[in-house]
Amino acid sequence: MATPAFTPTGSGYSTPNGTTGGMNTPLLAGRVLASRRVVVERHFGGRRYRGLHWYYLSDLFHTLVNCPWYRFYLIFVVAYVTMYSCFAAFYVSQPGCITKVHNFWHALWFSVESSATIGYGHQAPDPQCYLLQFGVMAQVLVSLMMQGSLLGLVFARISNSSGRTTTIRFSKALSMYQGEDGLWRLAFRVANLRQHQVLQPEVRMLMLRRSAVHPFSSVHSEFIYSELKSEHVGGGRLWLGVPSVIEHRIDRGSPLWGMSDADMRAADMEIIVLLDGIDESTSRAIEARHSYVPSDIRWQHHFDPCIQRRRSGKIGVDFSLFDTTQGPAGDAAAAAAAMCSSFKFDAAPGHTSTTFHAAPNGQGASQPQAPSSSTPMAVPAGPQQQQQLEQPPTLSSPFASQSRGGGAAATGHAGMV
Repeated sequence: MATPAFTPTGSGYSTPNGTTGGMNTPLLAGRVLASRRVVVERHFGGRRYRGLHWYYLSDLFHTLVNCPWYRFYLIFVVAYVTMYSCFAAFYVSQPGCITKVHNFWHALWFSVESSATIGYGHQAPDPQCYLLQFGVMAQVLVSLMMQGSLLGLVFARISNSSGRTTTIRFSKALSMYQGEDGLWRLAFRVANLRQHQVLQPEVRMLMLRRSAVHPFSSVHSEFIYSELKSEHVGGGRLWLGVPSVIEHRIDRGSPLWGMSDADMRAADMEIIVLLDGIDESTSRAIEARHSYVPSDIRWQHHFDPCIQRRRSGKIGVDFSLFDTTQGPAGDAAAAAAAMCSSFKFDAAPGHTSTTFHAAPNGQGASQPQAPSSSTPMAVPAGPQQQQQLEQPPTLSSPFASQSRGGGAAATGHAGMV
């Protein structure tokens, strides 16, 4: 049996009063990522390819723009030292053409003076040494090109739009809950930490999972991705002026149809969230990325409101509550934790479902939710059904089963939310 998605108290992300989040949930970037996880926040060096080193060298510009700063400066220091040394070796091979140059170290110092146009006045080339004059001109041209390249690359790195995506914050966990219409939803929260806005934001959710391949193939499995249709809670288009909750509704067309928590873990499932938009300050296109795994799902939890009104009357955002969720407490939490690993979204339509709620202040067991208007009341059971009603309640959803792993592969962008 797979490990439950959460533990009811203490060591997991649930606290004794039923409130979750804050310091109890580790950041994705702070974890020891498994090799199977697609690193979407820092993708340089996150993957290892074979036989592709020369491709990185052929695209030297993007390699230098995306490499870490320490490696970037180290490359240029090595390049400058190499250039100085090569021309110093050439100057040493021209004896008597440079005054006060008698060994390699003297020639190296002359090379630095020529490259940086320092001109201390102690060393000077002989105008009669024509080959030396061409060498000095070549070094000056190489130095100008290296300085221009360094300036351009530093500007490209500073103005790179990838830095803007670090101010787009995603919730640390996914929330799995049952809506008022009886359909299950997988949700996360996103916010913009800067005052200037992201124009025309668009969210896409992709589900990456392992799938079996042809039996005659040399590999046992491959990873495929499907699109999860997402929508903004409350309707309308997404606006990042305030934290917003994005959800995916699990119905017949969802790739999550027919899957349980154990199936998600067995398939190495990962939810990848992509947020595209245009930065208001620079008009550059940006894309923020985040990923979730099955262990990040909090079953029967809702995000706590983080938008509050201050004493001054202004609306503010309390980001200490950004990752906080509210879920079942007491016996309901233990029951939900025991059931989530084997629960599947495969109940028949119209089936009465049981939803757990957190008790006030986290005290006491929660009560099941009354059936909604779209869910018919349960008919009194006969003698043969009495034993089934005496069994522990199970989490169920109001839609019929379908072949596991359904859903068409993503071929385009999701609609604007």
